[in-house]
Amino acid sequence: MKIHSIVIALIAVGTLAACTDASDPTPEPTATPSPSATAAPYAVPEIGAGEIARVTFDEAAAPESGEIIISGAIADDGAVRVDGDCDGSEVGFRVITAAVDGAGETLLEGSIPCGVAEPDPFSYTVDYSGPAQIMLTDTDGSTKGWVRLSAEAN
Repeated sequence: MKIHSIVIALIAVGTLAACTDASDPTPEPTATPSPSATAAPYAVPEIGAGEIARVTFDEAAAPESGEIIISGAIADDGAVRVDGDCDGSEVGFRVITAAVDGAGETLLEGSIPCGVAEPDPFSYTVDYSGPAQIMLTDTDGSTKGWVRLSAEAN
């Protein structure tokens, strides 16, 4: 997507340059990189095999600012992993039960550091099997992020 945008921008600049009178002394604008230009790339991954639940947020996209998806269940062994990313320093999460007969019980909670190129997921074992939901508990300093709960590969 980024390369596609750059190619379109270069074509537009080339077209404008071909149409501009060479005798026009209009100064060219100077570009200065913004601080976010050096930040680690941020991307929400596609839903993958073993994913149980995810939560996303994006304050700039409000009111369509995020979603909570439950796409699986915690297996009988209770082995799960949590990973995520954001554009701040960290994002807090809580995993709760989502079964109709016992929804809302906290299974685990913690925080994920953000901007790590290849973060190691956090592995946990919970005393529960069934559907679960992941929620954000702290997004201070971040304007967008995601956290997902997946089955731990054994």
